[in-house]
Amino acid sequence: MGQQVISNPLGHSSELSESEPEEPESDQKIPPPRKQKRVPHSALSPLHVNKQVVVEPQYMPQQNYYPNDGLNHFLIAQNTELKMHLANISAKIDNLSIGSNQSNYKNSEEESLKSKIRTLELVNENLKTAWERSEKKCELFQRTSQDNKDSIKKVEELEENVKRLSLELENAKKHELTVIEDLQNEITTQEDIINNQKARIQDLEDTCEKFLQKQTNTEELEATISSLKKEIELQTEKTNVNVSKSNMDEVKLANMVKQHMNNMFQSLINNFQEDTMYYSSDIQTKIAKELKKATFKIIDDYKHFVDDEGE
Repeated sequence: MGQQVISNPLGHSSELSESEPEEPESDQKIPPPRKQKRVPHSALSPLHVNKQVVVEPQYMPQQNYYPNDGLNHFLIAQNTELKMHLANISAKIDNLSIGSNQSNYKNSEEESLKSKIRTLELVNENLKTAWERSEKKCELFQRTSQDNKDSIKKVEELEENVKRLSLELENAKKHELTVIEDLQNEITTQEDIINNQKARIQDLEDTCEKFLQKQTNTEELEATISSLKKEIELQTEKTNVNVSKSNMDEVKLANMVKQHMNNMFQSLINNFQEDTMYYSSDIQTKIAKELKKATFKIIDDYKHFVDDEGE
């Protein structure tokens, strides 16, 4: 049997399974391998040389790239390996075409190689399908990544807003405490003012009571003065009746009244000093007192005058 050209066409299937879910067997378009005929070793041409182009795929660590970059490197490596196997198969076909004595082996080998080519083509189609699915997943991942970035940005903005609102709330609390303290001080000041006003009101009430009492005394004095005036008027009428009796008596009576009035005014002047302030109630009291005194003297003198005239 001829030498196997492809040892493991899906050598990196484990890496593919990491980025792509395993597909059902019905999705894999791989036909069952055909049975190959045995060919004697002597029938092989001396020119038959296994010309394999070995290309070592270079893998890059996927963790250093985004998912789409790692998948791209993986698919490029797979395509390179497929091209290498196809080149080996083509070289094998060229070698098998040399010599007519190798026709049976060539036909069998060609069938085997064609089957392997078909298998590789199906693998290539599967890889293309995986590529397309991976591209879609990469697009979805990119959109999800962008959404995550936007969400992170929004979260950062919300955190900044929370910090700003916390700072504003703290400042508002400090301002509120200051306002409350100012209000308490203002309330204390107003309470002191109210207490002072109450004290002044009490003083005014006491003053009003004293004033009312003095006013009552003034009214009594006015009543006394009015009574004295009436009595004087009565005595004056009596005097007027007797005026006609004698002009001399009238002159005497007038002189007597003038004398008592002068004495009254002189007494008032002596009771008041220039550099001293007097309340109106005190002034009224002293005037009423002197007036009453002068009036009684006038009345007494007038009675004596009348008695003398009667005798």
